[in-house]
Amino acid sequence: MSENRRLSIRVPLLSALVASMVVMTAATSAVAAPNDEPGPLLRAEKTLRSIGDKAKDSAADITSYALSLIGVDYRFGGNTPDQGLDCSGLIRYVFQQATGISLPRSARDQARVGESIKRDDLQPGDLVFFNTRRFQFSHVGLYIGDNRFIHAPSSGGSVEVTSLDNRYWQKAFNGARRILSGLPDVTALVIQSAQAATLKSASPAPLDIVPAATNAAGGRGTSEN
Repeated sequence: MSENRRLSIRVPLLSALVASMVVMTAATSAVAAPNDEPGPLLRAEKTLRSIGDKAKDSAADITSYALSLIGVDYRFGGNTPDQGLDCSGLIRYVFQQATGISLPRSARDQARVGESIKRDDLQPGDLVFFNTRRFQFSHVGLYIGDNRFIHAPSSGGSVEVTSLDNRYWQKAFNGARRILSGLPDVTALVIQSAQAATLKSASPAPLDIVPAATNAAGGRGTSEN
C-alpha cells in the first residue's frame, strides 16, 4: 500500500479518535467543573433533588389540607365543604386546593390515574381504594401515614380518619395509587436534556477534509470511514 493511501485511511480514523477524546473530556468537565459554573449533569441532579423536595412538600400539603376537613358532612355528589363531600369529591377537592391538580370525579376514574403501588409501599398523599359496593374501586381515601387514611365514609357520617388495620377495611382494600409520581415524568426529560447539552457543547469543530491522493491510474482514492 502506498504512503499516500495509508495517509488517506489514517486521517479519518485519527479524526474520529480525537473527536471521541474531546467528547469524553468535555463530559468529564461538565460533571466536575470544580472552579466553574455547574455542568449540565450537575444542574440536572440539582433539578431532580428540587423536584423530589417539591413532591414531598406537595404530599405534606395534601395530607394537611385533608386533615383540615375532618368533620365536614358527607353528601353524595358533594364537591365542596359547604355542600358536603362524598369520598371522591373529598379527594378531588383536596388535590385541587393543595396542588392545583384536577383529578377525575369518580373513585373508579381516579383509580386509573397515577401509578399502582403495593400496600406495603404506601406513603402520605397516596390514594387507597376499597370495594364497598360490590364493585372494584367504589370507595377512595387518602393515606396520611401510620397505616391510617382519611375519607368521607357514607350518608350520615362526616370526613374522618380510619385505620387500615380495621378488619372491614382490610377485607375491602382494593389497591392504591400514587398520583404525584404518576404525573408526566420530568426526570428522564431533564437527564436527556442535560446529556444532549453536554454532547452539543463537546462536539468538535468541523475538520478540514484532506483530499485523498491521486492513485497511479490517475483516479482518486477513496477514504475509509
